[in-house]
Amino acid sequence: MTNRRRVAALAAAIGLAAAALTGCSGGGGTSPTASSDEPVTITLWTWGAGLEEQAALYEKEHPNVTVEFVNAGVGSVQFEKVRNALKAGSGAPDAFFVGASIIPSFVATDSVVDLNTYGAQDLKDDHIASAWDTGDINGGHYFYPLGWGPYMYFYRADVFEKYGIDVPTTWDEFAAAAEKLHTADPTMYLANFPSLDVNWFGVLQQAGSQPFTTDGTTVAVNWDNDETQKVAAYWQDLLDRDLVARVADFTPEWNQAVANGQFASFTGGTWYTPLIEAAAPDQSGQWRAALLPQWNEGDNASAEAGLAGFAITKQSQHPAETEAFIRWLSSSEESVKLLYAQGNFPTFKPVLESDEVQNQKWPFFGDQQLAQIFLKSGEGITPVDPGPFADVAQAKQIEAVGLALQNQTTLPKAMSQMQEDLVAYAKDQGYTVK
Repeated sequence: MTNRRRVAALAAAIGLAAAALTGCSGGGGTSPTASSDEPVTITLWTWGAGLEEQAALYEKEHPNVTVEFVNAGVGSVQFEKVRNALKAGSGAPDAFFVGASIIPSFVATDSVVDLNTYGAQDLKDDHIASAWDTGDINGGHYFYPLGWGPYMYFYRADVFEKYGIDVPTTWDEFAAAAEKLHTADPTMYLANFPSLDVNWFGVLQQAGSQPFTTDGTTVAVNWDNDETQKVAAYWQDLLDRDLVARVADFTPEWNQAVANGQFASFTGGTWYTPLIEAAAPDQSGQWRAALLPQWNEGDNASAEAGLAGFAITKQSQHPAETEAFIRWLSSSEESVKLLYAQGNFPTFKPVLESDEVQNQKWPFFGDQQLAQIFLKSGEGITPVDPGPFADVAQAKQIEAVGLALQNQTTLPKAMSQMQEDLVAYAKDQGYTVK
């Protein structure tokens, strides 16, 4: 992989959207209502670079449309700016990049356009069901997915072979392997603790935790459930025995630990593949991907570690033209092949399930056909209601887990405290709490 392509893939992997480096032929979805020939400019807020070349392709095919991207901040910074503009009555973009867990909070305030108005359900069968269904809220559909991140288990095959470790298929086996490796070499860990917000939420989701049930302005908060406590107790035990590293993902320390071989494995979304390659290019051929360890032997329970796309704001002056562009972006072979080439794992089945993608061998991962494993993991995802204020829950989760990692509390106690905090927040925001 060239340096340019690695940078583009890295951007895609951390949710900055993919860069388009080559052109591909293919069909494209067309909105039934986007037929204006008048010159229009549509503005999309997203962080980082990456979609400009695709916009250029679209503009060439639709010369009356100009697509402008604005970096209004990363993640929660951008979301807050969108909310402020919507409250002010002006200044919001036509569309904005948003995670699937965040979109319900915009639906709750009637801030985004129901894409069913433009025939969104015509695309339903072309996308992975669990990814598409996340956008179905209260009878409407509110965003088109670009990238998907089924949760995976990545490991160093050479290290496992050296220390006689079998790939763990259950979490009990994972704990035993962690003890075996750290005992054999105290400088190494089987993995780091999954402190990243999507990773901690992912291990909870995989265990069957359902923290929220939302019905309009009524919400049941059930963060402190049996599944959450089981997961919290499991990882607290590994922390107490110093069997997992307290190194946060995507930090310089994480990159160094991967490069130096301090970790023999870790969990993460499909989009970790270019991150691993960028952090440790000299380890090509040594890494492998597998399904997650299971709580019950023989299951295929997985989780969503990153699903994002574009939603249209109610302030858009050109909703039809905006819908046509984001439809093409997420649901045309021309666009999605470009996204996949740069590290995104698409939800668009005509590309995802094609022989070209399914049979592709990945040299860095020992010539594994990763798309087949990724798709198998995706089949095990059970959708979770993220609640109407997921960004607040994520912030509180980061704080709670951080306190546990600093030994100021334990993970089980931190999850119980989150329950109290989220109930208080929901009531303060005017929700009826069950």
